[in-house]
Amino acid sequence: MDLENILKEKNISAAAYHSGKLNGVDCREILSISNTIFDFEIKPYLCSIQNPGRCAEDKINDACNLHRDVFATLDALTSIF
Repeated sequence: MDLENILKEKNISAAAYHSGKLNGVDCREILSISNTIFDFEIKPYLCSIQNPGRCAEDKINDACNLHRDVFATLDALTSIF
C-alpha cells in the first residue's frame, strides 16, 4: 500500500477501468521519472521495512538499480519515436 501512495504522490494510479492496472499515460510517467523515484523513494522505503523476512539491503539495491535502468532505457527508446 505504501508503494501505491508513493505513486499517487506523483499522480500515478491504477485505473479502475483497466482492472486496477496502470494505463499508458501512467506507464510513460513512471518511465520518465524512474531515476528519481527508484533512487529517492522506492529504494529507501524498501530498505526501511523492519521485518525479519526482508531480503538483504544489497539485493534491494540491486533490484531497484536494475529496474531503474530498464525503465530509463525504455523511456529513451520510446522517446525516439
